[in-house]
Amino acid sequence: MSTQDSLSYTLRYFDVQGLCETTRLILDLKGIEWTEENPEWPAAKADQPVGRMPVLLEKNSDGEVVFELTESMVIERYLAHKYGLLPTELQASARQEQLRDQFKDIWTTSIVYHLADDEDRKAKLKEKYDELATYMVKFHSKALQENGNNGHYVGDSISYIDIALYAFLKFIRTQSKAKNDDLSSYYEPDKVPEFAKVVAAVEAEPALERYFAQETKNVTIMGHAVATSLLTITVVLPDVRHAWPSWESAPTTP
Repeated sequence: MSTQDSLSYTLRYFDVQGLCETTRLILDLKGIEWTEENPEWPAAKADQPVGRMPVLLEKNSDGEVVFELTESMVIERYLAHKYGLLPTELQASARQEQLRDQFKDIWTTSIVYHLADDEDRKAKLKEKYDELATYMVKFHSKALQENGNNGHYVGDSISYIDIALYAFLKFIRTQSKAKNDDLSSYYEPDKVPEFAKVVAAVEAEPALERYFAQETKNVTIMGHAVATSLLTITVVLPDVRHAWPSWESAPTTP
């Protein structure tokens, strides 16, 4: 047994999709031994390396923690590199990571949109979401077509970006269903058949049988949008701007 085969993992996070669905998919896809902990929050805040989650604990065969990692996308990429879902060649890896990062702003905008209680702000956020989603769909569709539109971004097997797209679409669709909105309509099969093929390929993967046997996690915590509790309590503050360099509050601003 290799050293890598003897490793196991504990993933600490909230019992929601949130920032960890790609990580869960990677762990199950590669048949890695892992468990999940859902600590009480905020009671467990002080026990985390930087006061927030997710946290990944890597353990040896004796159950001793040999490596600790935080930040969701760092965790994803660590596992993707370690277990062969990202290539070792830098440019090839960067292409997948570039595609993955394009989901982040859309994901965040969708959450802030649902938290907004001002109609003007919601309208502006919807405008922003529309712009981000439209560009992303165009860019990703092209990438999938260039690979033969075979349900994979790279080659003919599941890679990191396939998994990340699946997790992103799952979150947006679960959220749209819960909120009864149209944010998921941008990615429907009739509009983006390329995405539908990736979804079908991921769902047909035998190694993910364990994952799909589990109940779909929600995107809310205690009645609030997941953004309010993902890592710490997130507060969306107004954007107050002043003319530079002469403005009244300069002496009291760090």
